Amino acid sequence: MLQKFIFIFIFALTSTSYARNVFEATTPIKVKITAPLKSLFEKKNYSMSLTANVNGTLEVKNETTSQIETYDIQIAMRGNSSLSMCQFPKLKIRFKKEQTTKKRVFNRPVYDIATHCIDNKDDLDNVIADTRTMSSPHREKFIFDLQSELGLPSPLTRNAIINYIDITDLNNPTVNVNRPAFFIENTGTMIKRLNGLYSIIGKTDVSKKNLITKAKQAVDDNPPRALFDNLSVQSEINAEDVIKLHLLHLLILNADFYIKLIENDPLIVDGYGTLGFWNVKAMAITDKKWIVYSNDFNLAQLLADHDQANKQHKSFFLHYDPYIARKTSDRLSLIGTAENRRNVINFFMAKKDDLYSMLEQLQADPVFQSNVRLYLDNFYEKLILFTK
Repeated sequence: MLQKFIFIFIFALTSTSYARNVFEATTPIKVKITAPLKSLFEKKNYSMSLTANVNGTLEVKNETTSQIETYDIQIAMRGNSSLSMCQFPKLKIRFKKEQTTKKRVFNRPVYDIATHCIDNKDDLDNVIADTRTMSSPHREKFIFDLQSELGLPSPLTRNAIINYIDITDLNNPTVNVNRPAFFIENTGTMIKRLNGLYSIIGKTDVSKKNLITKAKQAVDDNPPRALFDNLSVQSEINAEDVIKLHLLHLLILNADFYIKLIENDPLIVDGYGTLGFWNVKAMAITDKKWIVYSNDFNLAQLLADHDQANKQHKSFFLHYDPYIARKTSDRLSLIGTAENRRNVINFFMAKKDDLYSMLEQLQADPVFQSNVRLYLDNFYEKLILFTK
């Protein structure tokens, strides 16, 4: 019922500005993608998905010219958890250079798509995947907007409603109509927009791009360079940015991220091994200045059905999972100095009104809007604790 309400609201919106490209407008864009998707998803495992792709077409109405634009595209799968848990995984879309002119909606060679994950809830046999049916991609897009509001680098995004036409069986195409999604700026394009040099991974991180390179397959520009060891020895990374990122994840109670802080990091024993980053990316703006940001968010806690009548949910902030606690107060003690922590706390206090004002973006999703407000309330009530 909620998704139906969201879709009705979205289509009732009228654009107040016309976009020269997909990221220049704020209203959701409607797109049709036609491809043999089932044949692609049959290769939905980590090793095969590295190089698997299919050809298809994408159609969209140009908001400036009112003309229907058709693109020949190549579609690949991406993500980690989505490959194992989602019936419909995240996608990477490549366009032909000659079709991406400046006057067209899609004028960059590569775009990422975060989409609906679940096609048919009745077919689910994975409890974790079932929780994903609660999460519209539009909600994750909001968290990217929140990250950007906090002054952390973030990819450009645009909400979308996509009609998928699966032509694996040409005699019996399958139509998935009005699936929620959002387009995400590709990492290589983001680096160029920010006048950066290259992306960075931990020295022992697993990188799909590196694996593909070893297999002599085509890759994006600016492949990652394995340079990051740990925060304590990386003067290129601003400690206050890392503190800010940890507090952002505390705000939404997400533990599914990691930055290696010291050589013998306590969280290594919790399954991260010697990874430098997990669900976090870094890029070099110069050889001596690197910036970090999150590229994936787990919204399981934020989407929980909190009891708003008696506010029992408020106890979670003082008694939340100790795993999350170690990623906040305990881990903040390993980052920078007390002055760094105070500076970031003061920053969040100064941004309080701005963060609350963002709730207006969620009027079409009152349940999520209410949860975000409750989390903001609890976050600001206890924020001062993290200066100690």
